[in-house]
Amino acid sequence: MPILVWKKLWVYLKTLITKIFKACVELAHHPKQWRSAKIIVLQKPGKPDYAVPGAYRPISLLNTLGKLLEAVMARRLSYLAEKYGLLPNSQFGGRPGRTTEQALLVLSNAIDKVWYKHKVVTLIAFDLKGAFNGVNQISLDASLQARGIPKVARKWIASFTSNRHANIGFDDFRTDTELLMNAGLAQGSPLSPILFAFFNADLVDQPVDSHGGASAFIDDYFRWRVGGSAEENLVKIQSEDVPRIEEWAQRTGSCFAAEKTELIHITRKRGEHLEGQITFDGTDVKPSPTVKLLGVVFDQGLRWKEHIQQAIKHATKTTIALSGLRHLRPEQMRQLYQACVTPIMDYASTVWHDPLRDKVHLRHLNTVQRTVLIRILSAFRTVATTTLEVEAYILPTHLRLRCQAQRTIARLHTLPRDHPIWSALPRAQSRRNNVGSYARFPLAEALKTMDVDRLNELETIDPRPLPPWRSDAFTEIELEHDREAARERAESTRNTSDIVVYSDASGREGHLGATIIALNDDDEATESQQIQVGPMDRWSVHVAELIGIFYAVNIVFKLVHQRPIVGKQ
Repeated sequence: MPILVWKKLWVYLKTLITKIFKACVELAHHPKQWRSAKIIVLQKPGKPDYAVPGAYRPISLLNTLGKLLEAVMARRLSYLAEKYGLLPNSQFGGRPGRTTEQALLVLSNAIDKVWYKHKVVTLIAFDLKGAFNGVNQISLDASLQARGIPKVARKWIASFTSNRHANIGFDDFRTDTELLMNAGLAQGSPLSPILFAFFNADLVDQPVDSHGGASAFIDDYFRWRVGGSAEENLVKIQSEDVPRIEEWAQRTGSCFAAEKTELIHITRKRGEHLEGQITFDGTDVKPSPTVKLLGVVFDQGLRWKEHIQQAIKHATKTTIALSGLRHLRPEQMRQLYQACVTPIMDYASTVWHDPLRDKVHLRHLNTVQRTVLIRILSAFRTVATTTLEVEAYILPTHLRLRCQAQRTIARLHTLPRDHPIWSALPRAQSRRNNVGSYARFPLAEALKTMDVDRLNELETIDPRPLPPWRSDAFTEIELEHDREAARERAESTRNTSDIVVYSDASGREGHLGATIIALNDDDEATESQQIQVGPMDRWSVHVAELIGIFYAVNIVFKLVHQRPIVGKQ
């Protein structure tokens, strides 16, 4: 049954479903019906030969009610992992408040830091075969136990991963439902990402320091070494890292695709010898001029030419596909461009784009935007690009990338100070004042377009999950469709409540303010407060409304604590 149906029925079934979920966990049992999946096979994009099984990705369509229980358990595991630091700080996948862009920024910061000392960074990226499907149940349970997950949760997880059944669909063909041998983790389950993070935690758990580091996003694992030369780094990787990784694979029953392992030396030292090789799982791995890492193409000098070419290629391909659509209005085409094309070009732009200097990048990216705008507006090809951007109400490419970088940096500054991205932010702030650097750090260059003092004043927004047993601050929020219905709802609520507080916000003469008032049963004001928010060029009405709600909640707490307590002496 679709999850939308469960949402509609939740008011009537929540008590029964809660009892079922509680019994499942206490009995360490995941029902058989919830362990059966319909597997659909999708083509992986960009593969040269689709006759090879590895060119396809199996996706499990699972029971929606079972996925709800899996989501509950995933939230519990995530809370335990973040509360007690059970996972390596360099593991970015399947965790709240962590993105691929942050993982790449940490790597870029590590590279920029050692480049100042004229050292070479050697990076090796590993490909784990099967990933979720290749997870060994015994090794997973051992990892969970070693990192302190309670026995009751581990027993339920053992039931979740065992005796799974599935049928496979490919185009119009579908097999019979059969038992899956060594099923691993279901791709499509909300529980699989956090379980995989525990599974490969020992592999990822390496410090990020002046000698190197490691990071991972789900099954994308990469390790880098820092040294005076490429040869020195290769010796360290071959003698220390390769044996450790091969030992982990043997211990956990995992398998790496040695032929997909990539190696690159990153440096701008002239005359540096960038040859050599390592041997991994019986396969010789030689350095490449480029390596694709979490969707970004790294080159040896971090010039990003190859990445820009890839982004333009993918964006152009998407643009051509959108051009085949017919009977769309200009505003619809504009929306499709902003939703489908610009994210391809802008992805992880804080890693590779310098908003103050990258004129060549912008020239190539502008070509894509100009092509789309001509299609949206049905304009002549001789019309100037600036005119097209004004008519379509679309930001020029350089402003769009600058705004993207500023939004990203602002979000990063709201993260807690123990987040790994804070290894890069203070240094980027200090680097922004450097003049004449031979290797510019894009994050530091983007900071030059912002007020650092205001960034440091931003509130901290902790993305980590709250305790699962914590009750919500608001048990019911009603939004009516019209004013009259809202008025009737307010009167009804007031008649059944002993504390009613109103808040509102508005602007006047260029300034915003909010007011709060609490009324008793006789329509007399018992509490009131007025707040001056600030000038309208720095604050919005929506923010002022939120500030009013915040102070209204404080008044509610105050009135609750002032209630007389009646009881026996």
